Amino acid sequence: MSTHHEVFVERAEGVSHEQLVADVEAACGVSLLPSGNECDDRYAGFDRTKVWLAFSHEFEEDKGIPFERYDSYLDVKDVDGDLVRQEAAARRFYDALAATGRYRLALVLDVQRLILATDLPRA
Repeated sequence: MSTHHEVFVERAEGVSHEQLVADVEAACGVSLLPSGNECDDRYAGFDRTKVWLAFSHEFEEDKGIPFERYDSYLDVKDVDGDLVRQEAAARRFYDALAATGRYRLALVLDVQRLILATDLPRA
């Protein structure tokens, strides 16, 4: 089984899926394409990284992580299995999404271990 990093995303009120796609594309520096997979809505491969964006999931609270609060997630995978490079990419995407001020986020390893979390900014 391969290891993945995930960035779980809760959109602020009024933030559309289209805005999330645009923000993820800006964070990754590439266009996301329809994945053709029923589990994921968008996909991109670049450098040695693959990302999948899903607008929904069925994860429930586990190990103290309230997954049900997040409506979307970005799955990040390094094609060579380099976990240091993979986490660095996931953190870049997390930081870029956090900088927009439009999302509550959680960076998680294998849907098991919370690495970093941020709340929605207060208006």
